[in-house]
This record gives sequence, structure tokens and C-alpha cells, in this order.
Amino acid sequence: MKIKTQIFENIAKIPNVNDEITISEKNTHHLKNVLRVKNDDFIRVILNEEYVSICKLISIKKDLICEIVEINALNENNSLNDFNVTVCFAICKASQNELIAEKLTELGIKNIYFWKSEHTSYKFLEKENKLERIEKIIEGAARQSKQTFIPKCKIYDSLDNLLKDITLSNSSLLYCSLENERKKIKDLTNMNKNIFIFIGPEGDFSKNEYEILKNTSNSVPVTLGNSVLKSETAAIVGASLVLEFLS
Repeated sequence: MKIKTQIFENIAKIPNVNDEITISEKNTHHLKNVLRVKNDDFIRVILNEEYVSICKLISIKKDLICEIVEINALNENNSLNDFNVTVCFAICKASQNELIAEKLTELGIKNIYFWKSEHTSYKFLEKENKLERIEKIIEGAARQSKQTFIPKCKIYDSLDNLLKDITLSNSSLLYCSLENERKKIKDLTNMNKNIFIFIGPEGDFSKNEYEILKNTSNSVPVTLGNSVLKSETAAIVGASLVLEFLS
């Protein structure tokens, strides 16, 4: 069977094979008006980020209804499922932030947090619709790359406020540093279950931000190689190296 696309749905009760489910209005619009689905098309539906189902479309009138033909609990044997990897990216230009949201989602990062650095000069935080736009990009990237979850996204107005909001106990905090004393990710001896990767802005972390990160519990300065990378490149490389370390 050919799977037309993948969508995410949250429903009150997990159905069984042969049960029918009504697709949400948001997904109905995408399926009908963008993908132009037809009766008897098959789609992959991630239910509550706990089950993966294959569904057959049986009605595409006002409401879009599909029948469950296969349903399984998500695979818990993947070692990456044991870890919660978060990338904390210093705000850059809008296009760069959107690129990062898309690419980190494709890689399989669980959370994407944006924060305003002392070196951030962009007015990203002043746009009320920014988070909503980023979340749409993330969901689209998760659907396209067939992830089984949608990464959580948050925006913070400072490094201090971000650190206050996250749980640092039993966590590993890696910050990509341009200073001399730093480690290669592949040489780290172990990682805690919660991993935060901090990426600085254009012009690097401020002196004050370096001090804050150095004095944060379980923090480790890491290098991404000899080249000085752009922020968005550093985020993709850093995330890839951590995921490779964990796999």
C-alpha cells in the first residue's frame, strides 16, 4: 500500500483496527486542499504521540473520515527514546531561526528553545505571531520527515530566564565554545538523560553569558571543530554529533 502522507492527531480514546476516526479541521484542510487526497488513499496517523496507525480514507466530504487498518504502539526499543535532547539557539535573523526549526526537527531533536543573547540585535521577540509560525514550520517538518513526535518550541528573552525554566538536575549542559578549554563531543564519557545544547549568537556568547554557563551545574564547553561556524551551521553540527554519540 502506498502511504500518501503523515499527520498528527490527538484523540480522547485510542481506537482499534476497523474503527473510524474523524480528522481534525486543521489536518482536513491540509489533506483536502493541499494534498488533494481521494477516497481509498492511505495515510499514516500518529495518535497522541503514542501510537502509529495506517488509515484508509473513506469519506472526504465536509468531514474527513478514515478507517484504521493497522495500529501499533510506537517503537520503544530505539536507544534515542531514552534521551531528551534540547537545542537552545540564540536568536538570529528570522530566516535563520526558521531554518533551524526545520532542520533540527528533521534530525529528531525533542525540544527547540530560542533565547535572546546580549549580542542579539534582532526584534524577533516583538512579533506575537513568531512562535505560531515557527510551530507550523516544526509540525510540517515533523510530518515530512516522518518523525513520531512534534518538537516543543519556546522563546526566552534572556539566558537567565531560560536556565531558570529548565531542570538542570540529572542533565548535561553542553555549550559550543570558541574558548581554549573545551572537549570534543565524541570524547565525553557519558550523558545524562536530559541534554541541552547551547548555541551562541553571531559574535559568540558575551563574556557574562560565558560566566553564567561555566557556573551552571553539569555544564561542559565543547568544540565543533577547527572552523568558526555560523550559528545555524553550529546548531545542526552540534545536534548531529550529540545524536551520533547517543546512537
